[in-house]
Amino acid sequence: MKYGGWNACPPPEVHVAVWRQELVSAQRGTLEFSVVDRPADREAAVKLAMEQYRYCIDIVDQGVTSVSALATILMEAPYWYF
Repeated sequence: MKYGGWNACPPPEVHVAVWRQELVSAQRGTLEFSVVDRPADREAAVKLAMEQYRYCIDIVDQGVTSVSALATILMEAPYWYF
């Protein structure tokens, strides 16, 4: 998949290494995944939220406004987006 490598979007090889869920939609600036395995507890959710933030800072900076808020979403949402 030739997606990424511009602005703050990681190059394609980083996407492939990071994706662990099923890709549902790939649009010009957004990826959406169907979630199979959500974090089991708050500690795991915060750790995953930090990983996702490093992968896609816009999810927090232009979206949910904090890593803590993202962690809460990760525990409940059936879809994750970047």
